[in-house]
Amino acid sequence: MIRALLPAALSLAATYAHSQGTDLRLLESPPSPPAPCTAKPGDPANCTRILACIGKDGLWFDGRAYGWNAGTLNGQISDGSTCTEEWRSGMAFGTGRWAVSCSDGSSGQVIYYIEHNETGTVEGRGLDTKGRALHVWTGLNVLEFLKDATGIPRLKCGPTDIPIS
Repeated sequence: MIRALLPAALSLAATYAHSQGTDLRLLESPPSPPAPCTAKPGDPANCTRILACIGKDGLWFDGRAYGWNAGTLNGQISDGSTCTEEWRSGMAFGTGRWAVSCSDGSSGQVIYYIEHNETGTVEGRGLDTKGRALHVWTGLNVLEFLKDATGIPRLKCGPTDIPIS
């Protein structure tokens, strides 16, 4: 008896959930992890990690930059907001620009102004539309650049020391 009623019950539950704006997916597999980020210097398929401190309250960003000399970026803020936009290099005096828009309604601009040749890391600063300072690092070996005296990479975001891997 239960076997005969189960399909009908599931169908009714799914119809009700859909009418309430709820997505009922019982047998769906979890999302796939993102493809590996691979540094390919000089190649438009280049991918490097972007890390940033936002303001002085311990908020941080972790994402990826795609392209060479110009491209797109995406990532997530530690509060769960997601961000996307673009970047480009080759500006005056060897600088670059990073522009970002986030799901929390904020956007920001950063100018990259320092390159650390030993680690292939560039560093930049800017502001977002909420008035928060942005301090950004990206590059081939950004984790190597951010290692502290103990050899552990950390973001120093205000009073918060964030271990990263």
